[in-house]
Amino acid sequence: MEEKDKIQNEYEPVLSEEPVLSEEPVLSEEPVSPVNEEKPEIGGWLAVFLWVGLGVGALVSLFNILPQIGLLTPVYVLVLLLIAGTIVTVAVSTIVAFIKRKPNAVALAKTYIAMIAFDAVLSFINYGLFDEQDALKPGLRSITWACIWFAYLCRSTRVAALIPKETRVWKGFEKLLLCVNMGANVILLGSIASVISQSLPAQVVYKDNALVTSGIKELQSDLPMYLEDGLYWDAAEVKGDDVVFTYRISDMYKSDYTSYELTLFRREIESNVVDAYEEWLVDPFMKAVFNEGYNMVVRYVDALHAELCEVRVTKEDLEAAL
Repeated sequence: MEEKDKIQNEYEPVLSEEPVLSEEPVLSEEPVSPVNEEKPEIGGWLAVFLWVGLGVGALVSLFNILPQIGLLTPVYVLVLLLIAGTIVTVAVSTIVAFIKRKPNAVALAKTYIAMIAFDAVLSFINYGLFDEQDALKPGLRSITWACIWFAYLCRSTRVAALIPKETRVWKGFEKLLLCVNMGANVILLGSIASVISQSLPAQVVYKDNALVTSGIKELQSDLPMYLEDGLYWDAAEVKGDDVVFTYRISDMYKSDYTSYELTLFRREIESNVVDAYEEWLVDPFMKAVFNEGYNMVVRYVDALHAELCEVRVTKEDLEAAL
């Protein structure tokens, strides 16, 4: 019995002892990652600005610029391409920068807005100096658009959350594009202004075919025009190889004159046309007409539009007379 109790005591676990606890809690070796706050998505007015204001706006600017390429000489085609290229590059770069949350996204957007605003300023200068009525409304639209979206970028909480102000930068890339755009616009407007003031030959900037087309269009918008003593300038048009100016004498009727009198009248008109040769040689439109291989036709009609005479002048006639 004593032996049995001895064995039992040897193998009985000691329960009276309290377990030893670690004084410090056991921590996981992996750090607890902080909760990531997701930045807002591109939406709302920012999406309108990026996809419509920049995306569609840049395409519209491009389509407005490209048709002018056929009107300009090679040097000014390059200037125009620089303007178009900088606008499209900044627009695309801005969209990509916002999508990728780049720190220069806001600076790119403001660079694009600065280009539009500068173009508006040049439109106002063009209107003020040369009374170009077509330049006023586009200029007002552009400056209004620029002011609205600049204010939006400065005050938008969505933009601030996407690109925090303390992280924003304005890189040399967008500065260079802005300078190129402004410089090209100044060169183009300055050259056009010089052509208008006749201090620069129009052929330096414009191709001859463009001068003929635009000249005819401009004349047609002003005709018919009263000149003097019952004489009207009725029409200016291109007919085949001829550029035709039609004049109407409102108090003259062909039936009232004999053939001989009409012949004398024709000779008088021919003499007047010859006297105008020297003026034609320095007039940009007339020079373009002959350079493009057109003949110049001066046509007179009576009050009932019956033809009185027609005088045709070729480039060879002009050169031979001078």
